Amino acid sequence: MDINVLISNPDYFSELLPMEQVAGIYVEQERTAPDRLRRMVRSAHQNAKKLYLALPYIWNEESAIALKKEITSIVGAQADGYLVRNLDELGFLSDRGIQGEIILDAGLYTWNKRAMACLGAAGGTRFTAPYELNRREIDERGWDRTELVIYGHYPMMISSGCLRLTTGKCVKDREPYGIYKLRDRTGATFPVVNCCRYCMNIIYNSVPTWLLDEPGIEDAQSVRLSFTTESRLEMRSILTRFFDGETAPKGSVTRGHYKRGAQ
Repeated sequence: MDINVLISNPDYFSELLPMEQVAGIYVEQERTAPDRLRRMVRSAHQNAKKLYLALPYIWNEESAIALKKEITSIVGAQADGYLVRNLDELGFLSDRGIQGEIILDAGLYTWNKRAMACLGAAGGTRFTAPYELNRREIDERGWDRTELVIYGHYPMMISSGCLRLTTGKCVKDREPYGIYKLRDRTGATFPVVNCCRYCMNIIYNSVPTWLLDEPGIEDAQSVRLSFTTESRLEMRSILTRFFDGETAPKGSVTRGHYKRGAQ
């Protein structure tokens, strides 16, 4: 079972290089220029790791223009593969015959064997288990070529409706990436990430999903820990707990749908 780590902040990359347990690293295309990506790929390979480029959640005018403009430089960086988050990106890579692993994120739903076969025929080489499936349902679906997200704040909503712009405070020119808080009527606080380059907001769950200590996760071909709003110190602490086999901290995490499924 390979252990992969996704980092939204590319500055955390150097923290992962010395960790022998980590087999692969995902970095966000929005925050990683092609020249930096090339250097990251070189460093990852020197440390016996794979480097994957995570593409944007939304295929809109801004992201489409950027990808079409940068794709030659991106391919030239020789990343080991791409984390694809929508069908438009899957078609974009397929039409250009781009080589490498094509990992489909959880939003490209492989609920069952037929969906896996269909998306596999479209170019997917690995599938992220849908967040909504419980353990029994994933067993019935099958674990073939499947990656399971075992830690992270799951995205609850991806929107082109900008939280900052709605309040009349667009900061795209001076602060192209920011993390804010959204509080609901119950008092729960949800992290909101402003991805200003593509005019997109990601609202994450208020607590992270923690499956690090669940028995049977080794049935997956690979697992993923996703660090989006965590600090560098928090990331290091969580990885250490995982590698040392420690259980989840009480009261501050959720098990998601892994045991109960969607109703």
